[in-house]
Amino acid sequence: EFENLENMKEFCLINRGVIKMTSSLQKHVLSHQHLHAQFVYCSNSEIFNDEDTVEIPISELGSYPLPRLIDRFLEQNQLIFPDKP
Repeated sequence: EFENLENMKEFCLINRGVIKMTSSLQKHVLSHQHLHAQFVYCSNSEIFNDEDTVEIPISELGSYPLPRLIDRFLEQNQLIFPDKP
């Protein structure tokens, strides 16, 4: 969790990433909560280069359950993520 967008951008750049895009603020309403999220697409990064993570190609995301907030973001950004089923 990052306190603000600037902290996330700095984290991405420190880990040799390239920020491809940032989304607008997304609001997602749950029964007892209101979530406000912003997505940062950071490519070519070493952020997740450790043995505790698994890289999943975008083309295979349809095989995994995704939170509706993330699924909606990917649907709205098909030009960036064209392989998403």
